Amino acid sequence: MSWDTIVPRIPHVFDAIFGHLDLQDRLSAASTCRQWEAAVFGASSRFAKDIALNVTYDRYSTPSNRSYQSVTVKPWIWGRRKFQLSLRVLETMNGACPIRWARFDGRFADWSISPSDLMAYGRIFSNLQELELTLTLKTFWDEGWDQTFENLGGLSVVKLTGGHGRVMSSVRTYCRGLKKLTLVQFALTKPLGQLLDFPELEELVIEDLDVSPSSLELQSGDSQLVYNNLKHLTFLISYCASFVHLTRLATTIKAPELQSARLSEILYRFVRIEAGGDFHDLTLNVTSYSPSDFTPSIIFRNDLSSVTRVTIEAFSMKGYVDAVMGWVKDHCNNVKDLVFNQEPSPQIYQQITDYAVQEMATMPKIVYNANEFQKSCFSLERRAARLVATNHGNQINLNNFPVNPNFNWN
Repeated sequence: MSWDTIVPRIPHVFDAIFGHLDLQDRLSAASTCRQWEAAVFGASSRFAKDIALNVTYDRYSTPSNRSYQSVTVKPWIWGRRKFQLSLRVLETMNGACPIRWARFDGRFADWSISPSDLMAYGRIFSNLQELELTLTLKTFWDEGWDQTFENLGGLSVVKLTGGHGRVMSSVRTYCRGLKKLTLVQFALTKPLGQLLDFPELEELVIEDLDVSPSSLELQSGDSQLVYNNLKHLTFLISYCASFVHLTRLATTIKAPELQSARLSEILYRFVRIEAGGDFHDLTLNVTSYSPSDFTPSIIFRNDLSSVTRVTIEAFSMKGYVDAVMGWVKDHCNNVKDLVFNQEPSPQIYQQITDYAVQEMATMPKIVYNANEFQKSCFSLERRAARLVATNHGNQINLNNFPVNPNFNWN
């Protein structure tokens, strides 16, 4: 029976065979049974308590063109010896067939993954195309980030969680062919133009962008990013980001091929976007403090006549209906689909429908997705509470978060 037939049918047998082995014995088994690496390293056992090395095997490839679709390394009980053993495991696997996708979780208490460790992994992963990396901010002060991605120049997809400007500088230097970049809970320490100028980028996802000047070195400056191939953009601000410092990092994004965008509408404080005629799908994450502050059109240099679908994500539309619907009517006059993702509220839905009937020349299709509401996406309310607490209970003054008056938006 061939490998392609055995693995899907009897995975429990492989667990029984290899599940009791420790890491060293698994290395021996893998070297003995060259076609069984995925089963050897993927079987559940006490091995996974030391290094959770989860493997997805591309069983549909021909023997001469095999690869691992994904490898995840998440050390629970970590140390120098376990690190060296993990290198041997991955080197054995990659030698048998190339690893294309890998995930490394560097969030653990006793030992942090270092730039030199990542370089060691990079020397093994010469065929790696996609990498997901999770870090902690304490690694910001580690030496050697500049060369970390020296051996990973073939990457086309990178997802970085909990990262910072120093590791992104290395990605920018060596991974010029990136097609997709995802930054989650990223601590911005430099102007975006010094970190994100990837000429081949087709999708850029930034979620929970943060600025923490009290603990990291922050370099201010204006930026202009030109993405001639960018199709999709997500740009959301963290609830704890300092708006004052964000305005010192004013950014213009030119994306003539942009098709869709999901944005925090408070981006207008430091971002301008220039899209082309293919821009048709706009999602706004409503996080402003008051309806009078809802002015997302300032973000865009071009008009939004090409937009045919608008999605509004909001913790609650209470008090915002007229402001949001008025903005859609004035700036997205060709909208055909108007979608609302928010807390369930029949009253709000009725207000939205009434406004559309009475005020809009062309009635769009209105979809109210209470089931799509994700409370975690709308955290500015927590941020406001945090600011009030740090301001000794005083009322928040929106003027504390001004638009950068000195930035030349041209």
